[in-house]
Amino acid sequence: MAVIIKGKRVNLRQLKKSDAKSIYEYAKAWEIARYTTVPHPYKPGNAAKIIKKSQRQIRNKTGYELGIELKETG
Repeated sequence: MAVIIKGKRVNLRQLKKSDAKSIYEYAKAWEIARYTTVPHPYKPGNAAKIIKKSQRQIRNKTGYELGIELKETG
């Protein structure tokens, strides 16, 4: 089941394996860890774990962690 919520400028969608690099690049910043529950230092493997967890939660209907993408850039 693909989860997509469409807005005027952005879409919320299910995380994909290909999102791992982007998640890692943003999540490794101290400023992110400082204001969230993201661990610091953030390791590349953490992103893959988050994506697998998110996909499992959606499949089991126990939670939703979605990616945000600009419509203009996909």
